[in-house]
Amino acid sequence: MSEDEKLRFKEYLNNNVIIVRTVLPSDTDVAAYFEIMNNRGEQLKEHEIVKALMMKELNSTQRSTFSSIWDACSQMNIPVQKSLKDYRLHGEYPLFGTNYDELNLQFIKQYNNDNIVCTPLNIDEILASSSEEIKNNEASDEGEVKYESIIDFPNFLMHIFKHYNSDCQLNSNYLYETYEKIKGDLNSMEFLGFMLKARTLFDRYIIKSQGEDEEVENAKAVSGTVTENLNFRKGPSRDEEIISVHERGSKIEILSESDGWYKVKNSDGEVGWSHSEYIKTSDTKLSWSEKDTNGTFKNTANMRKGASTNYEVIKVVEKGEKVKVISALDGWYKYQTSDGEIGWTHGSHIDSSVALTPKSASKSSESKTSKLSKSSEGKSSSSNKSQSSEDSLSSSEISSKKSMTVSATAYSGHTITATGTTPKWGTIAVDPSVIPYGTKVYIPRFGRTFVAEDCGGAIKGNKIDIFMNSESECNSWGRRSITIQILD
Repeated sequence: MSEDEKLRFKEYLNNNVIIVRTVLPSDTDVAAYFEIMNNRGEQLKEHEIVKALMMKELNSTQRSTFSSIWDACSQMNIPVQKSLKDYRLHGEYPLFGTNYDELNLQFIKQYNNDNIVCTPLNIDEILASSSEEIKNNEASDEGEVKYESIIDFPNFLMHIFKHYNSDCQLNSNYLYETYEKIKGDLNSMEFLGFMLKARTLFDRYIIKSQGEDEEVENAKAVSGTVTENLNFRKGPSRDEEIISVHERGSKIEILSESDGWYKVKNSDGEVGWSHSEYIKTSDTKLSWSEKDTNGTFKNTANMRKGASTNYEVIKVVEKGEKVKVISALDGWYKYQTSDGEIGWTHGSHIDSSVALTPKSASKSSESKTSKLSKSSEGKSSSSNKSQSSEDSLSSSEISSKKSMTVSATAYSGHTITATGTTPKWGTIAVDPSVIPYGTKVYIPRFGRTFVAEDCGGAIKGNKIDIFMNSESECNSWGRRSITIQILD
């Protein structure tokens, strides 16, 4: 870019770009707020930052090679051989061999020739060529079997990083931190070759989830209504690219569900993914999935129509039943059961990772003390109420303990903690020099006691990492400043 172009670009920014600072309440769910409000852009992903840093010291030709192969590896739902099927030098040396039965990494070095010039395209050239490329891509996709990867690209990268540092956690929340630790041992082009080899082996030997045919999906589709302006993405993750934005109140077709996300078709016939929390559907089986449950009943209790014992009892929920907690209010949880019923129960009866908003007045709850008698119409006619003794600590006990303000993140997955236990809801990772292992920590936001059993490379000082039951809960939690009490 010439100095004159830089000056004109600077003037354009100064004259046309307005930056607005919005102050949010401290307890705002930032991830959910961003998903609703961000309809003009998206967050820069950590793996894109890592990509840019690894390309920093490469020459222009190496950067082109690196970018092409990295981007192909990042498309986890497309075989890398398909993405790079035409990638060759002067029409020779196919990367995967003539019959796609080999991997010629030497080809990468042959391609790194400073005499090969990457000619950039202007906007008119891109627009002129794009329509023909789209037609060719659509034709080549016909009759091909679709599949879905069992992991996303950030988690795939973490497995590659573990080759260079066996101590790193397989948790994509620490992607950038892990890169910072190992970057001194990395050669960008050698890393690229190793990643391509790993991705090729992944495609060949790791089981994939086969996608359903469009006809089958359409036959099962149900209607839905968008409750807030909502991002329409290419995949079931906030890391995926935004296609467009559903306007509040727009009608969509829901084709399938995956880990808290709906695969949907909009009115223009485009197919993508949006978060299920902001889509209302009358199909109870679709709106509730056991793998999305985030609460379990600790004892049998009444489900009511509102957050108070003054509300009518809907039904009785048995001990051990898993539910999908939607929100919390004044010490009560709003949740959905497997039959699609939605109601309220006091938080003392439910073990959940959803933040429990305490009631300012004295704590009380209900418990089932007698079986509900049935009227001739088959409805519950009465239930007894009693004071709950579920709260493990009194207000005076909590207030007498040491309080700390910490930066809290969240993690999930199947792993082993630093103390040799299996992490569960109730486990936190800490800096053991600040909070020793085995310490019981009361978190008022959740209304329960946690145990310090784990640590993490990024957990230093007044930071904790809370184990949650799913990646979607971790994404929703994000990073928050909270107060905790050290109990022992």
